[in-house]
Amino acid sequence: MKRQTLLSPLFLIALFSCGQEAPSSTVPPSATLSSDLTSSATETITTTSTTLTAASTATNTKTATATSTATATATTTASTQSTQSSQSTQSSASSSTIPGPKYDPHALYGGYYAELSDWENGNDLKEKLYNIIHGGTYTPITYAGTITNWASNSEADEYLYDHEFVDAVYSADPISKSNTNTGWQREHAFCASLMTGTTTGNAVKTLGRATDFHNLFASSYSGNTSRGNKNYGIADKTDARYTSFLTADGEDGYSYDPVRFEPGNRDKGRLSRAIFYMATMYYKDEYDDNGAITMKGLNVVEENVPYQAGEDCLYAIGNLSTLLSWSDRPVDFAEYQHNESVYSFIPEVHSDP
Repeated sequence: MKRQTLLSPLFLIALFSCGQEAPSSTVPPSATLSSDLTSSATETITTTSTTLTAASTATNTKTATATSTATATATTTASTQSTQSSQSTQSSASSSTIPGPKYDPHALYGGYYAELSDWENGNDLKEKLYNIIHGGTYTPITYAGTITNWASNSEADEYLYDHEFVDAVYSADPISKSNTNTGWQREHAFCASLMTGTTTGNAVKTLGRATDFHNLFASSYSGNTSRGNKNYGIADKTDARYTSFLTADGEDGYSYDPVRFEPGNRDKGRLSRAIFYMATMYYKDEYDDNGAITMKGLNVVEENVPYQAGEDCLYAIGNLSTLLSWSDRPVDFAEYQHNESVYSFIPEVHSDP
């Protein structure tokens, strides 16, 4: 059983363009954008404020990204290192380099979207993507089983240079795998409480959106607890309650104000893309056997979204424009590894009922 979640950058750009109807588009079956198609996408697919290029995001990805009202750029790409546009230079060269021998996206994912060659509009595209990533052998897995309890993120977020450590979000330093709970925890990028209307402890008891490991990252204990269920966003430095644990260069750590939590620059791309994936994977309402809605579809909206329990849950997360700007950041090896592990390793070794 494999968790199959892939998405091409051009799909994203066409899918959500600032509330405007997305243009009809054609993608070659190889799912690798040609230079002609890249140029065409650059010229024709725009938002009201920004023209986005697809040149830096030319191949299929492992984490799907989506939202309801604006464009988004891609995740894992073969050409991130060499063709990243000047709009996406925020991350350091060391963090944006994916070791070549370990990464051949066409070999890994080629043909996944071969059946998706055209679409009528954004809604049609989103429906087709939803059907692809939910089809085949997809089965949700547990959050706290014997395999998935800690081994899942120990594998997915393993530190590249020392396999006894995890590369945790919100942390400048890797953390020992054995130092769970008080050292590192598992962070829902799209807060479990915001997408279920209940506490995280209750949410993860139900298989599905709250137990999707594409949305779960090893994180520092202090960062995870400081965030709570705050929306990601730009923390307000003028607020008297503003708190920062960022490194001097702003690349690692985190900061926050009473309503917004801002990770370091290095983590912004992977966390925003995980949220957009969730808004595609779980955009439809869920029903029980009697046809009653149990949870509504997820969305990403512009305004900040507070936690509301039960029937008052908004099933959304906020600061759309900010998340879109973060998704322009290049993919690093940690994100590629996380996606590949969740796609392949975790479901394969999972043995709980």
